[in-house]
Amino acid sequence: MPTIALEGTGASIAIAGFTADLLSLSLPEPTKEAIATTHLGTPVALTNKGSRLADPGQVTVEFDEVPGAPAILNRAPESVTITYPLRPGLATPDRLRFTAFAVAEGAGESTVGNRLTRKLTLALTGESVFTPGDPPITDQPISPVLEVVYRETDGTFTAVWGYLNRNNVPITVPVGATNRFWPDPAGRGQPTVFLVGRQVRVFETPFASGNLVWSLKGRTGTAGTGGAVPRPTL
Repeated sequence: MPTIALEGTGASIAIAGFTADLLSLSLPEPTKEAIATTHLGTPVALTNKGSRLADPGQVTVEFDEVPGAPAILNRAPESVTITYPLRPGLATPDRLRFTAFAVAEGAGESTVGNRLTRKLTLALTGESVFTPGDPPITDQPISPVLEVVYRETDGTFTAVWGYLNRNNVPITVPVGATNRFWPDPAGRGQPTVFLVGRQVRVFETPFASGNLVWSLKGRTGTAGTGGAVPRPTL
């Protein structure tokens, strides 16, 4: 069984509802068909597709002790996820997933720097799946989202904005032709770095009357006074 030494590489294990730093991982022989490793254990996908490991066996893991973590022995099979360090050029990390139950647990041991660890032997209940990380997606649209328009007590209005970034990495769009408001000024406090997914109530823009349009990479959101509601009082 090949052993992958992971200390210092940032790999982690999630099992039984907790996550810990992974120090070492010993895998069944067929795993080598899906993962190649350096002496530090950095995983490299051999293909661009997820590889299925067909022969269940046993794995041995050693990881940081987590205070309050539940006992692992004598439990039903657990879903285990090994998350590897993010490789350059990818937006999401490589992951190895399997279902297993603990058949042995070593006592806590102090390692270098008095690091308290746990060591488990896990029996796989079926196939393991190694999923290579996803490359960045940067060509999907980012949509402005008008959350609400408030009517202020002084007769002005305030639009509250969010957005939806459909890419799997943050996207930078500076204030300018592809990230601006109409009418001027083009910059009204809108973000220039757009995080992944739906972001709610990110910023507010006061305006006096008419419509206020946020244009973002070819998509627009419009705030008008017709649907304004009084701002709630705290």
